[in-house]
Amino acid sequence: GGPRPPPPCRSCGHRARRFEAFLYLTVPVERTGSMGSVAQAIEKYLETEELSGDERWKCPKCKRKVDASKKMDIWKLPPVLVLHLKRFEFDMRRMRFGKIDKLLTCPLSLDLSGYVASPQREHSVYDIVAVANHIGPFGSGHYTAACQVSSLGREVGDWYCFNDDRVKPISANRVVGKDAYVIFLVRRAGEGQAMIRRQSASLPEVWPHFVSSRNSKVLDFYHGREADDGLVEASVK
Repeated sequence: GGPRPPPPCRSCGHRARRFEAFLYLTVPVERTGSMGSVAQAIEKYLETEELSGDERWKCPKCKRKVDASKKMDIWKLPPVLVLHLKRFEFDMRRMRFGKIDKLLTCPLSLDLSGYVASPQREHSVYDIVAVANHIGPFGSGHYTAACQVSSLGREVGDWYCFNDDRVKPISANRVVGKDAYVIFLVRRAGEGQAMIRRQSASLPEVWPHFVSSRNSKVLDFYHGREADDGLVEASVK
């Protein structure tokens, strides 16, 4: 994933492009307003942001600061996705950090297909497997965790709350509450696939993207593979 390239520089016409690999997303939590779900927090994260005034974009070519727009796009989803809910913010009026204790509802399964900017090789449905909770104010507080524990012979595990040395079962509707701080999701396996397949330089067939035979350094890792002209398909569309 990474930021969508901004429009051409309004001074010199230069267009910048940058991609960043990610395993986690930090999504905003609004103290006020209508935001009430994790899905809405993801939508807010993906909104276009206008950069002007002191926030103007500095063109790497002409070195001038110009008005621009910034847009985050998710290109390929990882097998394990971590959602960090940004609950701490700086209060300019009080000149100190505060915590946003707001409940964001979230089902235990999320379909992220509507949030990606390109076709995905694998499923886009994710299941929550754990939630880290922060209880208390900024600068202190206590951490607990809700985790799904599977037993032998069962596909769906039971949920437990881990609180220091105390462990107790909890119901599924209490997994994501107002104290949820970090949500851990695992991509649901497709038919005949393992839940998570290890990705490595020597196994390009499990990569979620395409590799260019013209300008990609990863071709050096191909062992006994012939690269055709154009795009080498490292995964199925």
